[in-house]
Amino acid sequence: MTIDIGTQNGLSVAPVRTISLKAAMLALACACSISGHASETSTPSVVNHQANGNLESKHPLGCIGLGEVKNDYTPADLYKGVAACVNNGDMDKAAGLFSIAGAYGIFDTLRVTDRTAHQAVTVLKLENLGSLPKEEIESFQAAMTSISEDSARMQVLCQQIRQIGAPSYVPRYMIQHGMSAFTSKGGDELDPSFDKTVAWDKTLESYLHCPSTSDPEQQ
Repeated sequence: MTIDIGTQNGLSVAPVRTISLKAAMLALACACSISGHASETSTPSVVNHQANGNLESKHPLGCIGLGEVKNDYTPADLYKGVAACVNNGDMDKAAGLFSIAGAYGIFDTLRVTDRTAHQAVTVLKLENLGSLPKEEIESFQAAMTSISEDSARMQVLCQQIRQIGAPSYVPRYMIQHGMSAFTSKGGDELDPSFDKTVAWDKTLESYLHCPSTSDPEQQ
C-alpha cells in the first residue's frame, strides 16, 4: 500500500486511505523528521482558522494499556496516550495505542464524506509525536517493527483490538477538520450507506493484517 503525502504549513500530511501499520510507521518517521526541520527554520506569520471541534480530544489520555481503552476514545485521545508512553519509555503500550489509533483513524476516513477532512489523522500524529526527540521516535519505530514482524504478538494485538470493538463515537474531530466545516453546504457528513461491520473488518485486515472474521479457518 502507498501513502499520498502532501504538505500543510510546511509539514508532511496525508489523506489517510487504506494503509498498513508498517507504512504508517514509515510515514511517521518521515513526518517527524520534516517537523523537526521545520521547527528550526523561520516561517512567515500565518492566520490559522479552525472550526469548533477540529481535532478535539474529549478524553486526553496518559500512558495506558489496551485493556483500559474504550471504543469511545478517538484518535485525538489515543495519540496523546502514544506520546505519553513514548516519553515514559513504555514502547509496548505505545505500540498498542498507536495501532488502535491508526485503525480508528482509517475507519473514520471510510465514513466521513469530506475527503479534505481525512488528513486529520496525520495532523494528530504530527501534533502529538512530531516534537518528540529523534532517539525516542527511532526507539518506538524499532519496537513497532519488532511487533509487526512477530506473528504471535500481532495475533494477540488483533484479538485485543477486536475485543475493544469498532468506534462508537461520532468523528467530530475529523468532520470539523475539513473544508465542509467552513462552507456549510449541508448534506451528509457521514456516508449513509456505510456498513460498520464490514468497514471494521476490512480496516483490521488491511491495516493490521488481522484474519477476517468471515474466514472460519482463521477464527
